[in-house]
Amino acid sequence: MISDTAGFIKAHDISLNNYDFDRIVAGHLTRLGTRKEFVSDLEKAAGKANQEVLFSKIASQVGRFDNPWLIFSKYIDTVNENCVKDMLPKWENRIGGAQQFISTHCFTMTESGRVDPTVF
Repeated sequence: MISDTAGFIKAHDISLNNYDFDRIVAGHLTRLGTRKEFVSDLEKAAGKANQEVLFSKIASQVGRFDNPWLIFSKYIDTVNENCVKDMLPKWENRIGGAQQFISTHCFTMTESGRVDPTVF
């Protein structure tokens, strides 16, 4: 797991803006999409999910306030689901394993945004 998400994102900008090259050969074979494009979309989807999902709404849906960890768990799941819903339509046929792994990418990015709001 990436421990410095903001640094990971910045590293792409540093390499793409400071190194002179004519071509870059990346993975995913014939599926088109750049890592920078994916990370940019992930930042947007995670930021949007963090902003749109209201903790208070999740708490009222759970209806029990004796277990704050249950409420927070449902909140995290809902934020993550919203991020995945934004990401999959564009990326599920563009990068291998998107359906299996996009959730973990969303979780890392949304969590990073909650811990360090400067990520977005």
